[in-house]
Parts: sequence; C-alpha cells; structure tokens
Amino acid sequence: MATETNKYATQFLEKATPFSPHSRFRKWGEAGTRSEEMQAFVALQILMGLTQKNEIEDYWEQYHWTYAPFTEVMRRNQFELLSSLLHFADNREQRPPQDDPQFDHLWKIRPLLNIVEPLYLDAYTPKQKIFIDESICKFKGRLSFRQFLPNKPIRFGLKQFVVYESQTGYAMKFLIYCGKGTDRTVHLEDGFTMTETVCLDLLKEFRNYGHHVFMDKYYSFPKLFKKLEKDQIGACGTVKPERQNM
Repeated sequence: MATETNKYATQFLEKATPFSPHSRFRKWGEAGTRSEEMQAFVALQILMGLTQKNEIEDYWEQYHWTYAPFTEVMRRNQFELLSSLLHFADNREQRPPQDDPQFDHLWKIRPLLNIVEPLYLDAYTPKQKIFIDESICKFKGRLSFRQFLPNKPIRFGLKQFVVYESQTGYAMKFLIYCGKGTDRTVHLEDGFTMTETVCLDLLKEFRNYGHHVFMDKYYSFPKLFKKLEKDQIGACGTVKPERQNM
C-alpha cells in the first residue's frame, strides 16, 4: 500500500495543475508515506466502522461525550490526503488493455483482494448452516458497473454476492458484480448459467463438509441443487414455480 500510494502520488503531482495555496496536496512530502503510517490509516478505517459518525471531520472532534482517539493517531488532513492518493496497483505498468476479453474490472484493487479474500475462511470455521445473499456497498463514484437501486435504502453502490454464516452473519466469501461476466476469476461451468456458476464458485471451499446452504429464489435451480448434493452440500431455498425443470 505504501509503495503504490507513493508511486501514484509522484505520478499525480507530476502532471497536476498548480494547486491552490491551501490545497492538502501541498502537504505531501518528498519522503511520501511509510508502511507504519499505512497501518495506522487502516486501523482508523476499521475504527470508523465500529464508531460510526455522520462526517469524516466528526471523528476528530474533541467533544468529550463522543470523543475517539483519532487525533492521537493521525491528523485529519493527513488522513484525507492518504485517502485521496491511496492506491494498490501501478496505473502505468499494471493497467490491462481495455479491449482484452479477459479485462479485469477490479484490477486496481486485485492485489488487495488476493491478500484479504483467503483470510476470511482462515480466521473462522463456520458452523453447518450458511446462506448466500446479495449485498450493496455504498459508492457514488464513477464506475461502469455501479448499480442504481431506487427502491433500496442504499440506492447507489456496488453489488456483491456473499456467503454468510447463518448464526453470526460472518461474511466468508464474496464476489463483486462487474456486469456481464461478473468477475474474471469466475468461468462458466458446462451446462450451468452464470448465476449457477457464481453460486458454485462461492461454495467451492465448502464441498464435502456437510454444510447446509440457504438462498432465495434468485439462485434456486434444480440442476444447481443436484450438483450441490453431489458435493455434500445441502440446499434449501424459495423457488419460482415457472422456472425450467421445476
């Protein structure tokens, strides 16, 4: 994180137009950031999820009833500066060709995903009952695969397919929806639709352990349930009566 953030900062500052006298980018030093500072930055991000406030600046307020030790870790201007320049991949060297059939829409965060995804299952062994559902991560930036769901509490965001443990709600594996094809790491299995393939991909680490998976009618396919039965995964879900082979 420190290496790629420093690299992007150099690229950004080289081509940037003159900043205003009070711009936060004027505070970026030649030494850049360090791994210790990035660790502190990540720790504050986690703490924000545990101590939710309305605005970023609220985390640095000094009011004693809602005080959190953010000021003891990092100044707000430095936190916002790191947020603006944060990168996980090299824009110049690692950007894949846009016309590549296997173009990875998540290439900018792929190095991070490759690190964190295996950790969810390594850190926790789920109980027997699990379920698959969709989740929306709030996001209002510019992305070709950003979703707009007018009838949902979160109207703009990234859709994810997630496997949870039923008892605790612990998220164990996820796939981010990137439009047609969903994810370059998911390859259609013979005779299965993309929806069925996504479900099989999410559950491949649970084969032959005797788990029971629950799902809604979006995923309930007779062929999928028979395949899961062969993998020793029990399946239960609501159904569409008019679905083929039902």
